[in-house]
Amino acid sequence: MNSQSQAQSVEQLKVEIKGEVGTAMIDLDERLNTLAATLDARLAAEKSAADGTAEGFATKAQLAQEMTGLKSSLDRECGERCTRDEMNGKLAELVREVDQKLGTMLLDMDEKIARIR
Repeated sequence: MNSQSQAQSVEQLKVEIKGEVGTAMIDLDERLNTLAATLDARLAAEKSAADGTAEGFATKAQLAQEMTGLKSSLDRECGERCTRDEMNGKLAELVREVDQKLGTMLLDMDEKIARIR
């Protein structure tokens, strides 16, 4: 092989290597973008879950406040004139209401968690 032929072979090899490196860089860039998008989605899901948890705590506080209000109204309603049986009946009704509201809240939270996943 003469030196001109060798120089052409070297130049052609350089072009091929540059092409392969360019293709590898594009592939790497695409993979990095995909990874970044995946991480962003996970962070958004985590933030949403954290927001849902905070919302759950707020809802629990609201429920506690509502239970206190219901108990106060029950106390006012019964006062001195309620018998023990009447008070127990009203308390049982109150427990059913709270159970129903809590069940609804849990279903809502389950739906939110399912949407996050």
